[in-house]
Amino acid sequence: MNLSSDKIKISLVIPTLNESNNIEKLLDDVFFVSKKNKLKLEVIIVDDNSNDGTFDIIKRVKKDKGYDIKAICRREKKGLASAILDGINVSTGDIIGFMDADLSHPPEKILDMTSPILKGTTEITLGSRLIKGGGVTNWPEKRRFTSRIATILAKPVTKVYDPMSGFFFFRKEVIDGVRLIPRGYKIGLEILAKGSYNNVLEVPYIFKNRSDGKSKLGMKQNIEYIIQLIDLYSFTIRKKIFLPLFDSLRESYHYSRYNKVKRVLPFNEELLDIGCGKPCNSMEDGSFIKFLGYGTGMDIKKCTGFNFKQGSITDIPFGANSFSAVTAMEVLEHVEDRNLALKNITF
Repeated sequence: MNLSSDKIKISLVIPTLNESNNIEKLLDDVFFVSKKNKLKLEVIIVDDNSNDGTFDIIKRVKKDKGYDIKAICRREKKGLASAILDGINVSTGDIIGFMDADLSHPPEKILDMTSPILKGTTEITLGSRLIKGGGVTNWPEKRRFTSRIATILAKPVTKVYDPMSGFFFFRKEVIDGVRLIPRGYKIGLEILAKGSYNNVLEVPYIFKNRSDGKSKLGMKQNIEYIIQLIDLYSFTIRKKIFLPLFDSLRESYHYSRYNKVKRVLPFNEELLDIGCGKPCNSMEDGSFIKFLGYGTGMDIKKCTGFNFKQGSITDIPFGANSFSAVTAMEVLEHVEDRNLALKNITF
């Protein structure tokens, strides 16, 4: 899928807390990149009630310079992860990103981060300090050591090189139906662990340690990270071990049913299978039809990859005597008006 950069909207979420020395320059740089590269961009700033005038600067910049900014001021400090989620909740873009407000993430990399998503080559891009071309400047050894340990601890959750990165873009569909827990400061790691996607592309960048203001990273954030990891470990174990095992058991159950039904069906007769969607996550649409090697499938939702007709069990789109056998392998127990359904499938 190749998307036009001037038609697809990008929402960039920037959490702030006492960033009066940095925020105007950051906004100028971000919108310069956006205008230069014809990106359709909105910036969503979520401020945790800064006491240094940060929010006043944001409002002035929006008014004086006409930037597309949504500014949210929360009346208490709730943390970085929840700020990003609050920004995502009010976003209108097809692509969502987030970055720090302290100028540690270079705005000039926004095009490199968004282009692969626009071109359809990946669903997520991650600014990486740990691949060729990436790095950090002016980090004390203690900070480097803490980051290395945190990165190692995240490896069971994701295989990316820099899971601790807070410079992140993704298609909005990646988190559709996903329950993200606004805890700690690594919401990107949560998305990597729980999101629905096929590919992640790491884009190298140089992380610049803040020159103005004070870092928000402390013991509380480290404890929250450990708690977050415990939750993600549990999620990953369920996803990688228990869910595949459960799906395997369900597959065996369904194929056992298929074999029993196949024995009582006339071979190669005209057959209609109603409710031919996926019986479980690891199986395909129309699995019973594919198992038999003949017949027609019908479902209320559109299915592909076999002989299929869209329709409802209570409003079948075929005339009388169209089939010599009708099965309802996956759906009958979910139908509210079972008597009408049975009447229709015995025409």
